[in-house]
Amino acid sequence: MIQMVSDINRTQFAGREVVTCFTCHQGSTKPSTVLPYNGEEGRPGPVQVAGTAPTADQLLEPYTAALGGAEAIAKVQSRTLKGTVTNYAHLDQVHPERAPTTVTPIEVLAKGAEKRMTVQRNIAADAVTTYNGTASWTRAGNAAATDLRPDLVEVARLENAVMFPSQFKTLLTNLKVEGQEKVGERTAWVVSGSSQWLPQVRLYFDRDTAYLLSLSYQQKSHYCCHVFRIDFDDFYVTNGIRVPMEWTVNGPRESILEYEIDTVEVTPIDDSRFARPAPATAQR
Repeated sequence: MIQMVSDINRTQFAGREVVTCFTCHQGSTKPSTVLPYNGEEGRPGPVQVAGTAPTADQLLEPYTAALGGAEAIAKVQSRTLKGTVTNYAHLDQVHPERAPTTVTPIEVLAKGAEKRMTVQRNIAADAVTTYNGTASWTRAGNAAATDLRPDLVEVARLENAVMFPSQFKTLLTNLKVEGQEKVGERTAWVVSGSSQWLPQVRLYFDRDTAYLLSLSYQQKSHYCCHVFRIDFDDFYVTNGIRVPMEWTVNGPRESILEYEIDTVEVTPIDDSRFARPAPATAQR
């Protein structure tokens, strides 16, 4: 199949990478149309509507207002979200049954639009992923910190933009409204764009409430694009701003992660929290 993809692009598209494994498989060993929304089966995609559709700005501005407004968001720069993440593992031809479900404490620290740290408190040791605007790293337990891949840095920035929506226009280019699409029982306006490392990003704004219901993005590999979709729910108000308290990550091979936030603390976070840890010194 890899050879077939290469031959199609070489003979039909002058070598340009137009067709990928994602064209049919979309990240799964069993081809499907689109990723499900919280377990929902695939949908046909955005549908253009009669009349004049809103612009991307006209959808981002109401979403910002729904969160509390740009002024209120600017005042609350530091937030610490605490809760749990439930990992339902994945399915494929090698693993036809899901592995045992795990529930792990999670902590998300966000300071402005350019600093974010996620700490997953596993039984053996913490797993930490951080970007601080100039450097990004990940670390498991006491192992040395390693650089975060550029596409994963952009994913972290994309996730942070859910709370700081002005960053969508900084991170994404070629923003355009594709039409409307059903998301669960809701109808959403679909805004698409791209970034340097994420070939396609879609934002799904509720037509009635202006909330961001979902975002999806492609992670590019040599022959394929892996597609992830994050669905948001339960926008809770604290200190005059709203934050999604639940989000579900649907990934390739039907992998599912469910995040549930219990508390949101609006307290100062020192910049040193986001600094890359120094290599551990061996003890004599």
